[in-house]
Amino acid sequence: MRTLLSITVLVLAILVAGEAIAQMGTLTFRADVSGQGTWTGPPKRITPNADFYVDIYANNIGGTSPRITWSSSFTFTLTGSTHKVIWGDSSLYAQAQFKSFWDVYRRTYAESWDGNLPDLFNFTGIASGAAGYPGNLGEILVLKIALRLGCPGNNSGQFCVEQGDAINDVYDWLFDDPQPTFPKTCWQIEIPPCGYSPLMDNCDPIIPARILQPASFQFHAIPRATPDVIVYEIISGPGTIDSISGIWSYTPPVSDAWKQLSLVVRARDESYYCHGCTDGLEYCSTLVAVQGVCGDCDVSGIVNISDITRMINCLYYFPSKCPLGMSSACDANGNGMKNIQDVTYLINYLYKGGPPPLCGPWSER
Repeated sequence: MRTLLSITVLVLAILVAGEAIAQMGTLTFRADVSGQGTWTGPPKRITPNADFYVDIYANNIGGTSPRITWSSSFTFTLTGSTHKVIWGDSSLYAQAQFKSFWDVYRRTYAESWDGNLPDLFNFTGIASGAAGYPGNLGEILVLKIALRLGCPGNNSGQFCVEQGDAINDVYDWLFDDPQPTFPKTCWQIEIPPCGYSPLMDNCDPIIPARILQPASFQFHAIPRATPDVIVYEIISGPGTIDSISGIWSYTPPVSDAWKQLSLVVRARDESYYCHGCTDGLEYCSTLVAVQGVCGDCDVSGIVNISDITRMINCLYYFPSKCPLGMSSACDANGNGMKNIQDVTYLINYLYKGGPPPLCGPWSER
């Protein structure tokens, strides 16, 4: 309490002294919203269950001296809405340029920061050795407040920000004269219309892979109604996928060698899902082409005499036991054909120090 009292006295002293020797510029404010959870009508609107920002801009116009005191309280309210607010990291709210103006004291102060509005947020700064807030910089972003409206709710009403009145008056609205004001600003809460699925803009027809080696691919979709969180899911096929980044990963076993595995991935617009839309879905159907070990004709995972035996049997003695033909691994010399030359090539490799087996194209069966 003693520290807070000292700060209050210091602020008042600076205000009195500053009024006598300097002329402060005119300080004005403007609020806007941005981010994934906003969409244009116009005017801008906020959709529940998607992150967005309340951006507070300031403009210090004219004057002969910088402003050296700042205490801004903002109250956030809901009108006609049953949503709860989820607040982001408050340590990131004040922007770097704005924070550089102050050096004696700066901190955040919150009242009832529980998401059941009204909630209040304050930033206080005093310039001592620092330059303070100079005039004529033009409009700058001072606070960027991250939040989200929860999914449960009536999807209507308004979200508002206005000049606050803190319970602890040390953190009340207080500036060098002339005192600025902050007009109440509101945005409609409304979900975008159903009927717009995300657009999958990275869906390769073939994803290459090798047995016993990690394979990965990043699926990506963009929303078409409003920027929102896209959730990725595997509908069928191998591997796992990170639901947020869309990165798919899979380490094929030996049994997958020389196979084309069907993979279907779905991208879901999370906001649509929250609001009961059934059309906010997009699919990518692709094939995972798994390459095995070159020369491993019997697909055992290793190259040995058994592979030579299989080559000979499939070529000359028991072709009926190779109804699907020979795998690409049997093309040991990599010339695109499977014949006696591959047998000779593999014998030279295994027993005469010849070059290692090559592989035909993965797509050969």
